[in-house]
Amino acid sequence: MKEAVTMKEYKRILIAVDGSDQSLKAFKEVLSIARGSQNAAIYIVAVINDVELSTSAYSYGKVFAQEKELTENRVLKLVQDAREVNIHQTVPYVIVGNPKSVIVNYAEEKAIDL
Repeated sequence: MKEAVTMKEYKRILIAVDGSDQSLKAFKEVLSIARGSQNAAIYIVAVINDVELSTSAYSYGKVFAQEKELTENRVLKLVQDAREVNIHQTVPYVIVGNPKSVIVNYAEEKAIDL
């Protein structure tokens, strides 16, 4: 007899995105998991790496403004994609910093369970 596989009910799911094909694929997986969990919230995190910006040949302020706008628009598009599949609890978060530490700290702060 085959045992039924049960999926854990996640309440807070974090997805870090950077615009890459891999992060978009991971986002689609998160949507699938969230649809299988009642009342799951998706925390969409995008970190603008300030070290990479500071080494730019262009003016830091100009590059930062462009990168921030691009990143915010990218995250808002993902929020809309989630709403289109009836996932309305989304928390967009765009911040400047070191991606490794920002993502871990945010996950701990928000008590993320996936």
